[in-house]
Amino acid sequence: MQQGLGIGTEGGPPRDPEADLRPGPDAQNGAPGLEHASSKEQELYNRTVTLFMTALYDKKMLPKHLAFIEKAADPVEGVAEVASLLTMRVYTKAREDGIEIPGDILLQAGKDEIVPLVVEVAEEAGIAEFDQSQIDAAFYSAADKFTEAMRNMGVYTDEQRAEDLQTFDQMSDSGEMEALLQKVGAAQQQEGLR
Repeated sequence: MQQGLGIGTEGGPPRDPEADLRPGPDAQNGAPGLEHASSKEQELYNRTVTLFMTALYDKKMLPKHLAFIEKAADPVEGVAEVASLLTMRVYTKAREDGIEIPGDILLQAGKDEIVPLVVEVAEEAGIAEFDQSQIDAAFYSAADKFTEAMRNMGVYTDEQRAEDLQTFDQMSDSGEMEALLQKVGAAQQQEGLR
């Protein structure tokens, strides 16, 4: 068991994912970037993040995730691979339960929660320190790996990919992505999570 990761003997998440997603002073619904989300979208976002945290912090799997990142030639790519594999697991589990998680929610959760959580455990384990450009690179790589796996499974169509790329481009062009990154970074620093 890794020390200093905030992981209890039962392997649960180091913090309550629902507490992380409660509305802040600037958000109506609590999740960064989902201030105008419907209650169903917010619920899907929360469920996605909760399932991801459960998979990431699983007491049997966390040491394997960390070992994978540590053995990777580039820790950024190790983070991307772990994030994409765990996201695929969450997506597959949700589909098995009859829940379809839209691409925009996966994209938002990946950028705001999933990749930063994998980075956090890697940093706390002493594997590497990541700057914002490396975190961004890990996100883009994880998104590519995830969508490629989805296409290979026949789950992700070219039309869906075009729609998700359009959403991502709109977020980037409007400055929303940068604003989200700044918001998340400020919240993490304020909460002492970095």
